[in-house]
Amino acid sequence: MRKSSPASRTIRETLPSVVASAPGGDVVGAVLTALRVNRPLRVVGAVGGYRGYLLAQAAMDPRSEGPVFTVAEDDGAARALALDAAFFMGAPQRELGVEGSVLVVPEIDVSPYADTGADPRAVALRLAALHRLIDTQSDAPRLVIASLRSLMRRVIAPAAFLGLCARWSRGDRIDRQEVIATLERAGYLRVDVVEDPGTYAVRGGVIDMYVASLRFPVRVELDDDEIDRMRLFDPETQRSLRPIDHCAIHPVRETVATIEGPLRPRVLALADAIGAPSSKSRQVLENLEAGVDFFGQEALAPLFHGGMVPIWDYLPAGTRWFIDEPEGLAGAAEEQHMACVEAHGRRMSARDLVAPPDSFFVPPEVLAGRLNSAPVIASRLAIADEPEDMSSGTGAAVPEDSTAVAARLGVPTDRPIAWLALERRNPNLVGGDVGGGSAAPDQLLVFRPVAGWSSYRLPVTGLWMCGSASHPGGGVHGLCGRNAARSVLRVSRYGF
Repeated sequence: MRKSSPASRTIRETLPSVVASAPGGDVVGAVLTALRVNRPLRVVGAVGGYRGYLLAQAAMDPRSEGPVFTVAEDDGAARALALDAAFFMGAPQRELGVEGSVLVVPEIDVSPYADTGADPRAVALRLAALHRLIDTQSDAPRLVIASLRSLMRRVIAPAAFLGLCARWSRGDRIDRQEVIATLERAGYLRVDVVEDPGTYAVRGGVIDMYVASLRFPVRVELDDDEIDRMRLFDPETQRSLRPIDHCAIHPVRETVATIEGPLRPRVLALADAIGAPSSKSRQVLENLEAGVDFFGQEALAPLFHGGMVPIWDYLPAGTRWFIDEPEGLAGAAEEQHMACVEAHGRRMSARDLVAPPDSFFVPPEVLAGRLNSAPVIASRLAIADEPEDMSSGTGAAVPEDSTAVAARLGVPTDRPIAWLALERRNPNLVGGDVGGGSAAPDQLLVFRPVAGWSSYRLPVTGLWMCGSASHPGGGVHGLCGRNAARSVLRVSRYGF
């Protein structure tokens, strides 16, 4: 099958200094070594599912303690990459949430200068992921994935964030009003019935709350000033599911104050700096002092904190960075930053009270520098029409003119290069796609690999086809070989 996702026609394997020292001279070993010792390495050709495989191997490296961190183009790509890596790590899909071994840090779906507000669920899930990264009482994830937009947007500083967190256990002594005050400080919204993350309800000594890091809300039952029981419950039926022993509380929105004193001076200082009319600043102050949520509140989030920081401030010590196409990500970050600056300009033209872009977003040049400083960088494309450009893919040493070859193929030569040659080893892995080609509708069922050959029996007498090039395609199921064997038995028995 020659149809594949955009990738190189031929990709090659091996590396000067790093591969030579890796066990067996293989690229996986080179990547693990580079990540362990923080040594520069560029991997060319890790496309499709193989990228997830490399990340999974790095995440499961028994000789490393910290997690692996990588960046995807957008939220959808981040979740797809998480699924690929989780498959090779043996983690079920249900563990891809906040508590799993693969953690996706969601992006906030809209700009702070947009005409619509951010989805509260998206914000709550993002903050739940941040809590997982700094919660010392839970196991750290092995792989952390963020989209580019997620990485660009600043977050509450870790120390200030922890000041809004709490952990309650069955048997703890705690006052009912203290419970309510803790939830209010963390941004939880009081409702009659808890159905959505970031909400809570109070009925006498029973407090329901939906912490975004959990799949189900929690019902806390107080006996005087002691937590008697804690149970998960179904938000649709409100029926209890199972008891739990403890529950961690974390913020569910960014517009919660982590600084001492009133917000009034900060709001007035911003209004003076940008020349906002007093009518708008007065309305904002009235809403803030009354505790009323209002449209445009997200555009003032930095005022609630002493300063917002990059996501990487949350990453545990020893985190290993594996960045795919940092040059492309840096270019996309520049474009997204310009779009935010333009959106901010439009709000300023309307004389709205909004915080400046640099208080919300990491400057593109800072982001580019952080991405390019990663020990392992991946480049996906390496077009080569001449066979002599490529090695045999056996892991042998790269010829001395490999730098010139890389330059001719458009691959940066600022660091040692490891080339993947999956397609040369198996022509069915087009562009290094370990799925054996596309899973698009025109490549499935009777069209796999091409119309007329889908019955596994080929035009050559006595020749049958199986493997991922045949229906139902790549996967851990064995159906391609089983179906081919049944076809052989049918022909041998009935002649057709």
